[in-house]
Amino acid sequence: MSFVSSTPGAPADPTPEDEPPVEGSAGPIEPPAPVDEAAARQLQRQADLRLFVGANAGTFVRIADAVETRSPARNAICWPGFLFPAAWFLYRKMYAYAAITVVLPVFTSLIHVPYVVIQCIAFGFSILGGYGKRLYLARARKMIAEIRAAALDEESARETIARAGGVSRAGAVFGALLIAAFVSFAFLRS
Repeated sequence: MSFVSSTPGAPADPTPEDEPPVEGSAGPIEPPAPVDEAAARQLQRQADLRLFVGANAGTFVRIADAVETRSPARNAICWPGFLFPAAWFLYRKMYAYAAITVVLPVFTSLIHVPYVVIQCIAFGFSILGGYGKRLYLARARKMIAEIRAAALDEESARETIARAGGVSRAGAVFGALLIAAFVSFAFLRS
């Protein structure tokens, strides 16, 4: 802003480039900042994923980013899922996977499958649990997309996403009790 006046003692006239533009005037108007649609969608997906996951959301967002960028971190092992697949699947409300890891060993023990086969099946379940975070991420994305497609408004979509995801502490306790029962049964059987 210039404070130089043409006459001494007269107030300084601001220069036109220092004045704010007046609506309807021919002054310089800056165009709106371009909106990056891809970045906005990415932020929305991350917010939805955080809402769905609940506890430990940061880990799942990092894995989702690693999967999208195809970085080596996408192959991180889910150690709780590897060590205790049934309990971890129940904790993360992945009931179909939990049912497989519970029903198949019971079924194989009832039809008297050789112990070596049961050990291979158990190791396969550990591998499945090791990929638990990726499986959970795929399930979360699918459920979020279905919820978004069926939602009438943003508020109901967010409420439904939060209810559909999260964790089940009761499921984790039940899974731990199942593991204890299987271990006890194995010791009694031998």
